[in-house]
Amino acid sequence: NKKENFEAKELRRAFRLAPRTQSHYLAELKRYGLLENSGGNRYRGYKYSLTKYDDYEQISTDMNSIFDQVLEKLSRQVSKE
Repeated sequence: NKKENFEAKELRRAFRLAPRTQSHYLAELKRYGLLENSGGNRYRGYKYSLTKYDDYEQISTDMNSIFDQVLEKLSRQVSKE
Protein backbone atom coordinates (compact mmCIF):
# COMPACT_ATOMS: atom_id res chain seq x y z
CA ASN A 1 0.00 0.00 0.00
CA LYS A 2 1.85 3.09 -1.19
CA LYS A 3 1.34 6.53 0.27
CA GLU A 4 0.22 9.10 -2.30
CA ASN A 5 1.45 12.28 -0.56
CA PHE A 6 4.29 13.04 1.80
CA GLU A 7 5.68 16.06 3.59
CA ALA A 8 9.19 17.37 3.07
CA LYS A 9 9.96 16.96 6.77
CA GLU A 10 9.02 13.26 6.62
CA LEU A 11 11.47 12.78 3.80
CA ARG A 12 14.20 14.65 5.63
CA ARG A 13 13.73 12.55 8.79
CA ALA A 14 13.50 9.23 6.94
CA PHE A 15 16.69 9.79 4.94
CA ARG A 16 18.48 11.96 7.52
CA LEU A 17 19.08 14.73 5.00
CA ALA A 18 20.34 18.23 5.60
CA PRO A 19 17.71 20.83 4.63
CA ARG A 20 19.80 22.13 1.71
CA THR A 21 20.44 18.62 0.40
CA GLN A 22 16.74 17.83 0.61
CA SER A 23 15.94 21.01 -1.30
CA HIS A 24 18.37 20.04 -4.03
CA TYR A 25 16.93 16.52 -4.37
CA LEU A 26 13.32 17.74 -4.43
CA ALA A 27 14.18 20.34 -7.08
CA GLU A 28 15.81 17.64 -9.25
CA LEU A 29 12.80 15.34 -8.94
CA LYS A 30 10.47 18.21 -9.86
CA ARG A 31 12.70 19.13 -12.81
CA TYR A 32 12.39 15.57 -14.18
CA GLY A 33 8.64 15.68 -13.73
CA LEU A 34 8.54 12.89 -11.13
CA LEU A 35 7.33 15.06 -8.25
CA GLU A 36 4.85 17.87 -7.83
CA ASN A 37 3.72 20.12 -4.99
CA SER A 38 0.37 18.95 -3.67
CA GLY A 39 -0.21 21.43 -0.87
CA GLY A 40 1.20 23.02 2.23
CA ASN A 41 3.07 26.29 2.60
CA ARG A 42 6.45 27.61 3.64
CA TYR A 43 5.40 27.96 7.28
CA ARG A 44 3.86 24.54 7.89
CA GLY A 45 5.86 22.68 5.26
CA TYR A 46 5.10 21.56 1.74
CA LYS A 47 3.41 18.35 0.68
CA TYR A 48 4.50 16.46 -2.42
CA SER A 49 3.22 13.62 -4.53
CA LEU A 50 4.81 11.39 -7.13
CA THR A 51 3.44 12.21 -10.55
CA LYS A 52 4.52 9.20 -12.57
CA TYR A 53 4.95 6.35 -10.12
CA ASP A 54 4.23 3.68 -12.77
CA ASP A 55 6.81 5.24 -15.09
CA TYR A 56 9.31 5.29 -12.24
CA GLU A 57 8.76 1.57 -11.58
CA GLN A 58 9.27 0.77 -15.27
CA ILE A 59 12.44 2.89 -15.47
CA SER A 60 13.77 1.25 -12.33
CA THR A 61 13.12 -2.23 -13.75
CA ASP A 62 14.75 -1.29 -17.05
CA MET A 63 17.81 0.15 -15.31
CA ASN A 64 18.23 -3.00 -13.21
CA SER A 65 18.09 -5.07 -16.38
CA ILE A 66 20.71 -2.87 -18.05
CA PHE A 67 22.98 -3.07 -15.01
CA ASP A 68 22.66 -6.86 -14.99
CA GLN A 69 23.64 -7.00 -18.68
CA VAL A 70 26.66 -4.75 -18.14
CA LEU A 71 27.80 -6.80 -15.14
CA GLU A 72 27.44 -10.00 -17.17
CA LYS A 73 29.59 -8.58 -19.98
CA LEU A 74 32.23 -7.37 -17.52
CA SER A 75 32.26 -10.74 -15.82
CA ARG A 76 32.83 -12.51 -19.17
CA GLN A 77 35.66 -10.11 -20.05
CA VAL A 78 37.39 -10.66 -16.72
CA SER A 79 37.07 -14.44 -16.98
CA LYS A 80 38.69 -14.37 -20.48
CA GLU A 81 41.78 -12.56 -19.18
